[in-house]
Amino acid sequence: MVRFKNRYLMMEIIWIDSKRPLPNIDEMTILNTIRESVQINFGDFGLGSCQGSLQVKYTNSLTNTVIVRCDRDQCQHVLASISLITEINGRSAMIRSVSQAGTIRTCREAALKHDTSQLKNMKAYLGSKFEQAFINASDKINNLDL
Repeated sequence: MVRFKNRYLMMEIIWIDSKRPLPNIDEMTILNTIRESVQINFGDFGLGSCQGSLQVKYTNSLTNTVIVRCDRDQCQHVLASISLITEINGRSAMIRSVSQAGTIRTCREAALKHDTSQLKNMKAYLGSKFEQAFINASDKINNLDL
């Protein structure tokens, strides 16, 4: 029996325009944006080869963190396509790759560390909502499929 080799990519969305409020991003929006970018940059064959295991595992609209699963052989194509994304839902954005891991557990630990530091930086902005936002973010990360 053959095991499918996956890579987990943790990324941060950086909104270039400073409009408020920040949009509520969801898994399907990010997935469709990545698929569109792969198709534009690598064609139908590239999209077909990436689409089998391409999945968004986690999003956090407060810290703009995203975890994407992709095939190990197509990881470079997905990373290249993600770095060429300039717009999400009509808003100017840039996606920065933060971490790359072979297991969801390792990527989850990196996401928890990243989200914690982001939320601590946002503590003054969030005020009394900080504790609840921190609990929600850590619960969502800890409930990822292992």
